[in-house]
Amino acid sequence: MLTQTIKHKDNNMQNQYLVIEEWMCVDAETGRWIIDELIFDPRMDMCAVARDGGKYYLIGAGHPAKATPLSSYRPRKSHPRASFNHHCLVWGVIPRQGFAKPQLGRAMTGAEFDSFCAAHGLTDADISDPFEQSSGMIFGTAATVSATYRQVRVNGNPVAIERSIKEKGIESVNGVQGRLNIRVA
Repeated sequence: MLTQTIKHKDNNMQNQYLVIEEWMCVDAETGRWIIDELIFDPRMDMCAVARDGGKYYLIGAGHPAKATPLSSYRPRKSHPRASFNHHCLVWGVIPRQGFAKPQLGRAMTGAEFDSFCAAHGLTDADISDPFEQSSGMIFGTAATVSATYRQVRVNGNPVAIERSIKEKGIESVNGVQGRLNIRVA
């Protein structure tokens, strides 16, 4: 098996690739097939079309290793293309330019946090110490983003409170019932 290290022009990332066959390049970290484009052709029921170089392959969800070459296939411009990380993840492939890093909202300032705590009647017992939380780990280390959060215990509807925080552009996650993780740095 041949191993190559390729540096991307676009985002200055370096990935280690394993060349399995002359037509299939696989990411060494995740074992997923690296492709140029993922096309959702409505004529291909329960399948997608992967473009690797100038060639097209029919793949089933999560099974790119069972790719079937499509010798005379030409996609239409109207066919939707994968535009989000989770599309490629579901189909078991990686975009050649790499996964996009998740976009986090801004951190809540100290004054905003104090005001939030006062408005919701939070005491020190309701507020955790700051901790690191990562997003995007499922897409690999190159797409992982970390930030500092504090968890608060809230009364009322945490989903509505999270929504009101996010409307201000602040990163907030309602991962546990009755609690919110709020980005503070």
